[in-house]
Amino acid sequence: MAIALATLLVLGLATTPALAAEPDIAQLYEGRTLSEWGQDLNDLSPNVRRETVRALAHFGPAALPFLMRAARDNGPGVQTEVATVVSRMGLVAVPALVDALGEPDTAMQHFAITTLSAMGPEAKDAVPALLQMLGSPRGAMAGDALVKIGAAAVPALREVLNHGPPAARAAAAGVLRQIGGREAAQALLDRLVAGDAPSDVMVALNGMSVVDAALTPTLIRALSTSKASARVQIIRALGRVTPATVESVGALANALHDPERDVRMSAAFALGDAHAQPHLAVPALTRALDDPDHEVRSSAAFALRPYGRAAAPAVPRLAALVRAGVSSAVFTLEAIGPEARSAVPELITALDFPVQVDALAAFRALRAIGPGASAAGPALARALGKSDPTIRRQALITLVAVRADAKVTVPALARALTDTVPDIREGAGRGLADLGPAATPAVPALTRALGDATPSVRVEASRALQAIGPGAKAAVPALTQNVGDVTPAVRRASIAALVAIGAAAAPAIPTLAPLLDDRDDVTAAAAAAALAGIGAPSVPALQSALRAVNSRTRELAVATLGRMGPAARPAVGALAARLGDDDARVRMAAVDALGALGPTAATAVPALRAFAASEPDLADRAHAAIRAIQKR
Repeated sequence: MAIALATLLVLGLATTPALAAEPDIAQLYEGRTLSEWGQDLNDLSPNVRRETVRALAHFGPAALPFLMRAARDNGPGVQTEVATVVSRMGLVAVPALVDALGEPDTAMQHFAITTLSAMGPEAKDAVPALLQMLGSPRGAMAGDALVKIGAAAVPALREVLNHGPPAARAAAAGVLRQIGGREAAQALLDRLVAGDAPSDVMVALNGMSVVDAALTPTLIRALSTSKASARVQIIRALGRVTPATVESVGALANALHDPERDVRMSAAFALGDAHAQPHLAVPALTRALDDPDHEVRSSAAFALRPYGRAAAPAVPRLAALVRAGVSSAVFTLEAIGPEARSAVPELITALDFPVQVDALAAFRALRAIGPGASAAGPALARALGKSDPTIRRQALITLVAVRADAKVTVPALARALTDTVPDIREGAGRGLADLGPAATPAVPALTRALGDATPSVRVEASRALQAIGPGAKAAVPALTQNVGDVTPAVRRASIAALVAIGAAAAPAIPTLAPLLDDRDDVTAAAAAAALAGIGAPSVPALQSALRAVNSRTRELAVATLGRMGPAARPAVGALAARLGDDDARVRMAAVDALGALGPTAATAVPALRAFAASEPDLADRAHAAIRAIQKR
């Protein structure tokens, strides 16, 4: 397409600087003149020609004729090198590049546009020529170059937007959108309210991610247009005013009363986009929840979501919308969180919404409310029986999160331990662990879960039994069996559960005692802790371990007995005998253990005195143990 160049000349956009005067042709670079270097552009080697282009850069504007000739070189990297050199020359190179835009050679057009684009704002004198290309096969590239030139191209683009042919107006609108900023937005807005703006202008204005706050008064005045489609676009622009102002948010709030449904919907969404000035936006959107149009009500509910807890005053109306089946209200109640607890009855009904994503939002909303939603326990327990595993999974997580009554939660989670989906069974165990001793009624189900085919389920069942503590004594046989599980995590979790059960875990002693000699230090330490927790019944097994071949096992047995207090009285003699152990670490552990036992180890004092006399380096340690025994 053609744009009247005369119009652009009137705007003062087609002027170009005069070329620099001819330089001194005798100027040298590396001992050679410009002409001599220019002859190298004929060399057969593209490497030489590229180096020549770099050398020509040292002659400045005088080298432009040579460089423009080199721009036609198809050798590898030559044209790219020329573009780099010419773009650095700036304003003085623009006339030559404008001439190249008019050539029939598409490769030269491509070179010229690329180079002008690299120049950015310095290429402003090329704007008229680039505008003429907007409707050509190179129009997209020319548009990109205009975007790089930026604000300097806006006046000419405005002229095309107002007076150019349709294709040019569409292209100009797109370029203005990409340039952005106050002047570009003003140009689009002026065209929009002129009364016959094409859809491209609306799309461009709507596509600007940020609108300068200084445009707010103009946008507000423009809302007086009778064209509803234009009001929609203006409202969307107001929603992107950055930073949002009292004026921009106030105008959007007023637009919620517009007679046109689409305008009111756009105003609601724009207030959501702005998520600012809640003292103005929240009351306006809350009133819009009573709009006669269903879509507007839904839009207003959704728009309140970004305001989070500030939208709490809208909870009663949002709850009413949930009862009416408006799913967007559920998402907003989720964002409000604990302040939405009065809507729990309505959210319970939303758990049965037919669209899964809406039902899942109801689960999340109940979790966001937290313990304030505990009344949802029975409904969540029922949801654990749904056929959809995603729903069951969410029901389980939510049931635990809302801290529903244990009388509801425990049986539901116990049933979930038999779910067909492994991660749901695992989650059920984790949920029961969170309940601690309150989960005692689930011990039979947890005991059965210790035999689950999935290791992680066995682990979580063990952890739940650990959290229950002594009340889980019925699970001791199954836990004892799992002490020998092939999965290390299961073994450790089983031992930890036995530790928590305490003395009632005595039947596990024959299984636990050999683990003191386990190669895995963590497993051995856990077994020791379990034996210590069981107490007196473990002492004979620990006494036997004092005679183990492995010194690490002897040391661990000594330390374990030292933690057992009066229950270890029968082993004091055996501990004193370890003061003569071949391993120094075992001897030191025996000193410390006897001291830790206090008066219980009174019979070992003579042995400790003899030890202090025989091992001067450890005498202080032995005397400290004696003082602890004698309590002085």
